[in-house]
Parts: sequence; structure tokens; C-alpha cells
Amino acid sequence: MKLRTSIFKFLTVCSIASVLISCKTEVKPDTKVAASHTLSHEKLKDKIMGGWAGQTIGVVYGAPVEFKYQGSIIDEYQVIPWHDHYVKYW
Repeated sequence: MKLRTSIFKFLTVCSIASVLISCKTEVKPDTKVAASHTLSHEKLKDKIMGGWAGQTIGVVYGAPVEFKYQGSIIDEYQVIPWHDHYVKYW
């Protein structure tokens, strides 16, 4: 019984020490960051349109399988059927 208590105390101390060591913050050297960044109107519009395109494509690509969980994770190498008319349908 005394051995079990000693092991428990040892593991507790090790756990607390691990947490304290992992919380140590690293001092980073001062890095200069630009005060402002300028984008042309065309570049900004292109970035916004690209973001919206990515969002829309992701939503449309996931719509046919949304809320149809089959109890397993789809592997990365499995091809999901995709047809051009899906964009118009969804």
C-alpha cells in the first residue's frame, strides 16, 4: 500500500513538473513588422473572389454527402463522383 502511495506521489510530481516546463514561454527577438500593407483594388477583389469561390466549391462539393454519415471515415484516396451539373443543382 505504501509503495502505491509513493508511486502516485512520484507520478503527480512528474506530471506537475511536465506541465510547468511545457508552459515556459520563449523570448523571441524583436522583429519589425510593417505598420501597413497596401493592396491594389484589383488584387483585393481577386483575393475576395477567390475566397468566395473556395467556400462555394467546398459547400457544393460536400452537399451530396452532407448528413449521410455511414459510420466510417472516407479515405483520402477514394474518388468521390463529381459532375459539372452539381454546381447548378445545389
